[in-house]
Amino acid sequence: MPGWKVPYEINTDTVKGVVWRNNVGAVRMGPRFVQFGISGMPDIVGFTRGGLFLGCEVKTDTGKVSEIQKWFHLLTLKLGGYVFVARSYDECDKWLKEAGL
Repeated sequence: MPGWKVPYEINTDTVKGVVWRNNVGAVRMGPRFVQFGISGMPDIVGFTRGGLFLGCEVKTDTGKVSEIQKWFHLLTLKLGGYVFVARSYDECDKWLKEAGL
């Protein structure tokens, strides 16, 4: 992009992927009702160094994965991406390390 500059340097040799918070929901803005995100997508999404989709569904100890989330997870796995459910930071970290990410 002409004129655009990266504000800092990134050592891409060590980056294994990029993730961000994925908000899904809806809000009323005056007379309009605005929906955002895609139902079933994990709470945290991104991609691996190799370009594969990466998704982490964050749940409490008693939280349940919905049917649409199960469908999205199955689709992701069938297409070669990574997706998992984590109930704590430690669980997420363990899964990523075991997957080599």
